[in-house]
Amino acid sequence: MTNGMGIKIGRAAYVFPDRFDLDLVCGMTYSGVVDIGILRKHVMKDLAPDFVAETRPGDLLVAGSFFPYGHFHPSAMLAMRDLGIDMILARSFQTVFFKTYLAQGMLVLPCAVLPDDIRRFETFAVDLDDWSVWREATGESFPLDEVTRTEREIMSCGGIRPYLMKKHGSER
Repeated sequence: MTNGMGIKIGRAAYVFPDRFDLDLVCGMTYSGVVDIGILRKHVMKDLAPDFVAETRPGDLLVAGSFFPYGHFHPSAMLAMRDLGIDMILARSFQTVFFKTYLAQGMLVLPCAVLPDDIRRFETFAVDLDDWSVWREATGESFPLDEVTRTEREIMSCGGIRPYLMKKHGSER
């Protein structure tokens, strides 16, 4: 199915292990904070102190299985979006996280065959029409796991609100 989403190229800004606790991204102290200025000072500082300085718009996150473990405070992904990250590749997602961030316009892309040896700052090309991922470091290509047609359409539209507006017309 071609949906006209094209190819997105980005570096792995960070590689999370299996069952990573999302609370560690900004810390529990900042779990309810939505002020981007504050979040920017604390995002990933305990895991990768250079994260904010080294992350570029268009970078992506790579994760293991059942990403993420823990609570789904908005602070972590607000901070990531502010840095220009709008795509996550993971072997699998926790269902509530997948649905929540899909609705918010994040490209949450399951790929069960992602290898274990991915390193930070590797470059990937994600073909959203052919539904595959190409790894520059090795030249390998991996199929993305299937998602529903509606989930793909939501991704194509940039989130649930634009999807509903396209499907049902203007705002009511």
